[in-house]
Amino acid sequence: MSEAEPVGIVKVGEKEITLKPSANLPGKRPIAESGLEVSSMFRSGGADRPIGVSHFQIVEYLGGNRPVMSSDLQISEIYGGNRPVAPNTSDDSYVLMGYID
Repeated sequence: MSEAEPVGIVKVGEKEITLKPSANLPGKRPIAESGLEVSSMFRSGGADRPIGVSHFQIVEYLGGNRPVMSSDLQISEIYGGNRPVAPNTSDDSYVLMGYID
């Protein structure tokens, strides 16, 4: 894949995003450059779609294919069915996602 010349730079918060043209999108719409590490591609709906590399640390699997990742999740109590209860001390949505079943 050849490097396309940037068509512009957009500032989002403190970060600048470099836009590059894409021949694969209708009207040659620009796409933002990213740091996504791609492990492979698959074709769906007539387009090649990337599969990103995951750096999760998986400690076990449930039901054969449901990964359980390691985390520093702080659990205040457990309900029936081994369901964790968040301690209600964090507004960090990434941390709170660990409690979703």
